[in-house]
Amino acid sequence: MLRCFNSALTLKQCITPFWGGFALNNVLPLRAGDIVRVAAYRDRLQIDRAHIASTLLVERVYDLLALLLALLVALLIFPAETLHEYVKTFVILPISVATFAILLILVFPKVLQTPLKLAHHLISDRPRLLIPIRPIETVISGLVEINQKGNSASLIISTIIAWILEGLAFSCVLLSLGIEPAIGAGWMTMAISTLSTLIPSSPGYAGTFDFFAARTLTLIGLEVSQATLAALLIHLVVWAPITLIGSILLWLTHGFGRFNRLKGSVHKNEFNAK
Repeated sequence: MLRCFNSALTLKQCITPFWGGFALNNVLPLRAGDIVRVAAYRDRLQIDRAHIASTLLVERVYDLLALLLALLVALLIFPAETLHEYVKTFVILPISVATFAILLILVFPKVLQTPLKLAHHLISDRPRLLIPIRPIETVISGLVEINQKGNSASLIISTIIAWILEGLAFSCVLLSLGIEPAIGAGWMTMAISTLSTLIPSSPGYAGTFDFFAARTLTLIGLEVSQATLAALLIHLVVWAPITLIGSILLWLTHGFGRFNRLKGSVHKNEFNAK
């Protein structure tokens, strides 16, 4: 996505902003990692902050599509006796419609530009009403730019693969605890608990993620104690590696250089003092 705005960008330049941003989100409140990713890496990436922000928002839209697909698949493969029938009746249809609508937006984003321009024109004299429209305009403009480069199909595929692997991580934890059906339960837990992180919460989504993960597992028949243990273990498994790798990359990119400069300054002062 970033190469749409800087064709010379390398994977190495993108690793630290990406992983480091997630690591900061895991230890700081208010999605501070996203703010740092947009505000602190303009010079490193040689891309305007507005374009970095647009790719971040577009990334979230692709993630939403993958999560809705995972939830839809999980609901379809669950045996009828596991879930209440009304869940399948009243949940699958709206999720299917939402998934199809997001897919259309990702593939044909220009369709939304005309109504957005019309809405912008109609309320241009009311600045407060424009506030919720601007992020939508940023997402749509980013999608249009990305689609012009022919990246939408590869982005959809890579996003789905990434979330399949994430769902398998959930399933592996459930399998290790003897919880069945591990695949369906893992994908459903992943989708619902990850979507719950949209709710403002503590650093690392502690509490919010765990509550919705445990609640999902109780809906499929687990005892509260077993569901809570599984939710906490899943949270640790998905939280720790990202935080560790992102922290190491941030240290190697920023902290280590500053430490060496500080150490060199101290040695210089000691030499001057002698």
